Amino acid sequence: MAGSFGFEKDHHEVAMKAGETVLLPAIREEEKDTLILTNGFSCREQIVQGTERKAVHLAELMHAAIRRDSNEISPEEYYRHNYVNETLKVI
Repeated sequence: MAGSFGFEKDHHEVAMKAGETVLLPAIREEEKDTLILTNGFSCREQIVQGTERKAVHLAELMHAAIRRDSNEISPEEYYRHNYVNETLKVI
């Protein structure tokens, strides 16, 4: 989507087609519990819209890693618990 480009009415279709060239099909091929990491808001939003999967920001992954020291939950389990088991509805 490249920033706000894909959010603009005239560009949304172009942005989604660009995502369908590599990114979105690659995510769909991964297991449901595969951690998807991207720092850009627009990338995370495109992933949700195109795959109904949720990606995390690096800061969220680091937070999960820090929490591991206190409650023994791995970043991967944190992701599965907070993102994979949740049903996403794209409007």
